[in-house]
Amino acid sequence: MPEQRLKFQENGVYAALTARPEPYTYHWILFVVTNGHAETGYVLHVTDVGGKGLEFRCEYWDCPNSKSTLLFAKIGRIAEGLDYRNLLEYVRHVPMRIPAGKEHIYSRFTCRVWFKEAIEMLNRSQVFVACPDVDLLEKELFQRAHAAALLKARSRNFEYIAYKTERADAWS
Repeated sequence: MPEQRLKFQENGVYAALTARPEPYTYHWILFVVTNGHAETGYVLHVTDVGGKGLEFRCEYWDCPNSKSTLLFAKIGRIAEGLDYRNLLEYVRHVPMRIPAGKEHIYSRFTCRVWFKEAIEMLNRSQVFVACPDVDLLEKELFQRAHAAALLKARSRNFEYIAYKTERADAWS
């Protein structure tokens, strides 16, 4: 059973997973809330723009109007006096390729690979997101997104799951 609806917090950092055309595959996004009441903010992700290949993007997102949203998990927080642009300065430098030494894990570079590398980089830098085991976070997010996809398929009233994960938190 999904958790009670999480209240979005301004400057909260969330993992967001949205549905893709292929069943039970997801688009992996970092989402920074800039208006907690309206549940709006900025997505930081890699996406295929016009079939030209993956590129990094930072875009405004009105999440309540996104029909493909399945999941939000609070994973961190941006400190007072900073905003999404400070997080952007870190994650824009995540390489757009399979990391050296991980070729045996990934068959190709995807938004999921970028997401995991961004989380690992933030954890190493000790800013915004503390996540000692990104593989456990990935497994949890995938399982909950899968549950949300099933719920969405069965009920027109289901919107998305929103919760605070225990696998990641803000650096204090």
